[in-house]
Amino acid sequence: MLDSLFARAGAALALPEPGLYTLRLPGEPSTLGLLVTDSNYPNLTSADALIQPLIYLTTSTERAKLYAAPNPKRAVDEFWLAATAGQQTLARQAIRTYYGRAAVANELFAAHKAGWMTDRGMLYMVLGAPDAVYRTAQEERWVYHGSDDGSSATYTFRPKPSTFAPEHYELVRHPEQERLWYAAVEQWRKATTTAPGR
Repeated sequence: MLDSLFARAGAALALPEPGLYTLRLPGEPSTLGLLVTDSNYPNLTSADALIQPLIYLTTSTERAKLYAAPNPKRAVDEFWLAATAGQQTLARQAIRTYYGRAAVANELFAAHKAGWMTDRGMLYMVLGAPDAVYRTAQEERWVYHGSDDGSSATYTFRPKPSTFAPEHYELVRHPEQERLWYAAVEQWRKATTTAPGR
């Protein structure tokens, strides 16, 4: 673990590994948080990186099996093939959509952790882009309109800024929102048509 690193003014600063860093200028009371990532960011490419976002679609037992598989990348492919009833074209489409959303979430919502790990990233990954977003100083609301039954759901996020995450928002959870969430997860797990959301 790195405690501190000093650099001269005007000199390039090279951080030794990905992680969360605090930058403090001499004589300044405030700090700046830096999330340092690998060169593939915002895309997910390694087997571990592909398994992690499946937390929204799998049980802990299923994820443990993916990590323990002799070939975790193949295990991820098999997960998606099973979700699409063996239809390779649909599996490829689901993979592109799901991990494409992870990359977008990483670009839009990264804070003290990767964007897909945030509450907004979680909804973006599973439900897709909202139909409407309303933002005030006190909250951000995402509205999803049901495609068939005319229903809609609104998710509210409240700002929880910190040194590392001045734009971090947390979801205000309500039991009535679970119906849309679980329906979308089920659609991903049985992606025999299209992925949920846009």
